[in-house]
Amino acid sequence: THSPFNKKIIIPKATSSAQTYSLKKTYSKADFFGNVNTYGNITRGITVGNGQGSVLNSGLDLQITGNLSEQLKIRASIKDSN
Repeated sequence: THSPFNKKIIIPKATSSAQTYSLKKTYSKADFFGNVNTYGNITRGITVGNGQGSVLNSGLDLQITGNLSEQLKIRASIKDSN
């Protein structure tokens, strides 16, 4: 018989939490400059008109503050929209 699933990796119904499986992906924050904080967002949207035209809207708002070294500090606000 044909099965769309690989029967070797199918597990039986779990009866306790010890039998369940969980997939987790760990992320680590890149620390390129040590004491630099970043905050911001990216927005994207699509506007569709009455005809067949459409427009892609995009925006960026990014703030960066902190120390690049003992003698060099940064404070930046970067914004872009179209």
